[in-house]
Amino acid sequence: MNIADEVRKIKKDLALLNKLLIDIRGTGGGGGGEANTASNQGTGGVGLYHSKVGVDLQFKNINAGSAKITVTNDAPNKEVDIDIAQANIDHGSIGGLGDDDHSIYLLASGARALTGTWDAGAAAARTIQTGKLVAGAAVAAVEVLQTENRLALKETTDPTSTASYGKIWVASADSILYFMNDSGTIFDLLAGGVASPSFPRFSTKTWNAIFAGNGAYQGIGCDVNSVGAGAGSTVLDAQGRWYQKLGSAVAGNVARVQANNFNTFQPRHNPYTYFHLKTYSEITHVRLWVGYATAAFPRATNPNQDEVAFRFSTPDGDTNWMLCLKNAAGTTVVNTGVVVAADTVYRMQLYTTDGGVTYFWNINGTSGSSTANVPVTTTDWSPQVEWIAESANADAFLFCYLYFMWTQA
Repeated sequence: MNIADEVRKIKKDLALLNKLLIDIRGTGGGGGGEANTASNQGTGGVGLYHSKVGVDLQFKNINAGSAKITVTNDAPNKEVDIDIAQANIDHGSIGGLGDDDHSIYLLASGARALTGTWDAGAAAARTIQTGKLVAGAAVAAVEVLQTENRLALKETTDPTSTASYGKIWVASADSILYFMNDSGTIFDLLAGGVASPSFPRFSTKTWNAIFAGNGAYQGIGCDVNSVGAGAGSTVLDAQGRWYQKLGSAVAGNVARVQANNFNTFQPRHNPYTYFHLKTYSEITHVRLWVGYATAAFPRATNPNQDEVAFRFSTPDGDTNWMLCLKNAAGTTVVNTGVVVAADTVYRMQLYTTDGGVTYFWNINGTSGSSTANVPVTTTDWSPQVEWIAESANADAFLFCYLYFMWTQA
């Protein structure tokens, strides 16, 4: 081996020795691992670096502190996704919830007033303007409370008076509109302060009535036809003045009163009739008919053809007033739900406003309508009240008045 070879060999050995020394120093005196390390940067927050063990740099996990936060490993994108679980946030637990931070909103206490017209939109069609409320259309207010359409009042009991206030309501006792002034005086708005029944508003061209006179029926604008085997008499009691018509003590005996001779009006004339009656002290063996008749009401379950009438018939098992409508096709019987009792006043309304297509009724505040088996619109009618005995008892009915009107041209 020459000198040049010896020199190259010594250089190679020295290189190997230097490498060995570097490796020994990198172990940190026997701790192992490489000389690199990691650290958290920044002046705030919580760092993710935990420690270094050997060659393993260890970091903390990212954990959701509550169900309000979600932490998801998005492996395909090599990401950790952090999101808010909105469904798990309780609005009531948010800090400052009660603070009035938004002056554009109304306060539940009413402490913040509106600064302009509040329009609820065309569908709702109501506005709140300065000191005024408008319902029905978004128009300029002319009064403090204004409606551009109908006003619905639920039937209720009579109010009590309040100083400096008048009150308007529909009484549940009789379905009539009333006004009370601040002294407690009540006025019937449909009769100028005198109690009377309500009736539909339409163009009335004829008005007639039958009422209890002095020992007889009296007619206004119509003839009175009555039948009764027994005696008649005037009765004054707590409910008013009545004409009582007795029947004889024979089953099948009839007592009735009617206007004219079954030719007063027709269904197409839109008749309206109000009957004010009182039952007798004995009603266990009777048949009562009240309504529009083409002839004398029959001693039967159903009325004559093309008639509309209220029926109370103990032979048919009735306990309530039943509305009967009959035409050539058949008979419809409607249970009004109004119980028939002895010594009881009944205010009964029966009318049509569409030429005989629909019949409306009301008994002591209970009302309804029917379009089934309606009579022929050209049927000749008269309003009639009829009582038929169904036993050998001298029963009666008490008649106060009936009035009727129609729109005949």
